[in-house]
Amino acid sequence: MKNIFKKMYIKTAMRQLNSNNAQFNNMVNENCIMVDVHDNILGSISKMNCHMAKSNKLHRAFSLFLFDENNKMLLQQRSYEKITFPGMYSNTICSHPLYNFNESEGIEGVKKAAIRRLNDELGIQEIETQDLIFVTRIIYSAVSCDNWCENELDYVLLCKKNVSIHPNLNEVSGFEFVDDSRLKEMIERKKYTFSPWFKLLLEQEHIKNWWNYILTNNMKTIKQHQEKIFNYY
Repeated sequence: MKNIFKKMYIKTAMRQLNSNNAQFNNMVNENCIMVDVHDNILGSISKMNCHMAKSNKLHRAFSLFLFDENNKMLLQQRSYEKITFPGMYSNTICSHPLYNFNESEGIEGVKKAAIRRLNDELGIQEIETQDLIFVTRIIYSAVSCDNWCENELDYVLLCKKNVSIHPNLNEVSGFEFVDDSRLKEMIERKKYTFSPWFKLLLEQEHIKNWWNYILTNNMKTIKQHQEKIFNYY
């Protein structure tokens, strides 16, 4: 009986994925990096399997916060075709390093993955790995719906640079550069829904602290947690 329910669950999840071929191809063909809570690599797992609520495997991810030269932060509204948290507002890029030679090598691998996704999602080509600053890692989990969830060890990257944006509409529904007052306004209005990892970083005042470094042009002195992992389970 247990196997019957598992097969039914997988079929339901696959039907949801098949409604969008681009998302389906990514979820099935790309392999994420499965890790333990200490960020030790345990192996590879398909993007689909690590996001299925029944599997719920901890895997590596990253969140990039991009600021322009006016110290405004680039927010992205996730595509409504996204499998997890569709249509929600979040930081500039949220994605995963893949299980391959280039992207499995810790911080540098995550930076390479971020460059790839900046181009894939927003058409941004001006940023290089040396422009990205690693600040910390967090662990969190969140349920998107009955079928899909996030369970991530998330590397956080910062960048300050003016860029040209050419969004991929399969990935992005909208974007906006915001200052602190505009972000507060968006949070207070029920019109805007934010991703759970973005809300977590707000509530823990991580974003506030990082933004202060941006505002004072002290990015080079920002505290980097090379060893510490913030566990928000």
